[in-house]
Amino acid sequence: MKQFFILFSLLFSVSASAQIPANLNKLEVMKADLVFNDFHDIGYMELDDQGQVITAWFFYKFISYEDVKTWEPGEKIDLVYNEKMGFGLRRKKTDMFYKVILVNEYDPIESGQEACLNKAYSTAEMVDCHRKAANQWNVEYNFLFQKLQTTLSDNLKAQIVALNTQLEQLAERYFQAYNDYLWPPGDSIGTIKYIKMADTNADFQKMKFKALLRFYF
Repeated sequence: MKQFFILFSLLFSVSASAQIPANLNKLEVMKADLVFNDFHDIGYMELDDQGQVITAWFFYKFISYEDVKTWEPGEKIDLVYNEKMGFGLRRKKTDMFYKVILVNEYDPIESGQEACLNKAYSTAEMVDCHRKAANQWNVEYNFLFQKLQTTLSDNLKAQIVALNTQLEQLAERYFQAYNDYLWPPGDSIGTIKYIKMADTNADFQKMKFKALLRFYF
C-alpha cells in the first residue's frame, strides 16, 4: 500500500476555541470522505483515501491530546479549503473545521499548481495557475501571521509586525527591479516573461509562508 507522508500542523489560538464551526464558513471540498484510522502518541494520525494511507503528523501544542483522542476509527474527514483560512480538515461527525498546513511535496498548493500547468495551453492559463498558487500561499501566510498575534509577547509581536511590513516593502522593491530586468526600456513583448513574473511571485509568497511557519515549531 502506497503511503504519502504529510507533515501538517493544526494551529489554534491559545485564547480561543480549537475548532471553528464548518457551517459558518464557505468551504470548498478538495477531498471528500477521507477515513480516520488512528492517531499515535506522539504525534501523527493516519487517514485512508480509498486504500491509500495518508500519515499526517501533528503537535500537541496545536491540537490537544484530549481532543484528538475523541476521534474514532471510521470517522469521515474532508480536506477543505476556505478563502480566508486556507486548507483544513472538516471533522464531519461534529461539523468542525480544523486549520491544516501541509508542508511537503504532497501539499495541495504545489500539487494543484502542477496539475493546473499540465492542463494549461496558453500564456494566460499558465499565468493564472501561478497566480492562484501565489494567492493560496498568501492566505496561508496571513492565517499564520494573524494567529501569531494572539500567542506572542508584546516585544515579539512588535518584531513580527515590523518584519511583515519590511517583507512587503522588500517585495515591492524586488518585483519592481525584476520587472525592469524583464522589460527594459523599449521592450514590451515576451509572453514567457509574464509567466516568469507570475511564477516568481508564487515562489516569493511560498518563501514568506515557510519562513513564518518556523515560529510554530
